[in-house]
Amino acid sequence: MPEETHEEALRPLTNDERAELIAEHDRLMDAISGWQFRMGPVRLRGYFNSMRFARYFVGFHIVVGLAGAALIFFGGSPRDLGMAMVVGALFGFGAFLAQVWTMQVEKEHWLEEDDIRRRYSEVVNRMRTLDTNAEE
Repeated sequence: MPEETHEEALRPLTNDERAELIAEHDRLMDAISGWQFRMGPVRLRGYFNSMRFARYFVGFHIVVGLAGAALIFFGGSPRDLGMAMVVGALFGFGAFLAQVWTMQVEKEHWLEEDDIRRRYSEVVNRMRTLDTNAEE
């Protein structure tokens, strides 16, 4: 496939091109978001991207927290279980937020490094141009 110019990349897509692009995106997402779990003869497969997993994780902790909050209004053992569920949901959600924060910091750090690499490459290319011009 020939490389397209900047102007060609900015032109509006036809419906067929848009459908082809969406199909290719879906194929690539299936390829990168597949997972499987094996334990002896049992094998589970699925396709989960990170956003779906995050939604399920947060949703699970919200449901557990709400169920625990509801159990607090009962007396005895259900009250103790409810408090434990609320505390567990808070700890689980807090751990999740810590991971999201860590990933964001890592992403920002990577972007800063990428910018520094790009600027360094530009400086090296300018130095090579100066060396080439000085030799002539």
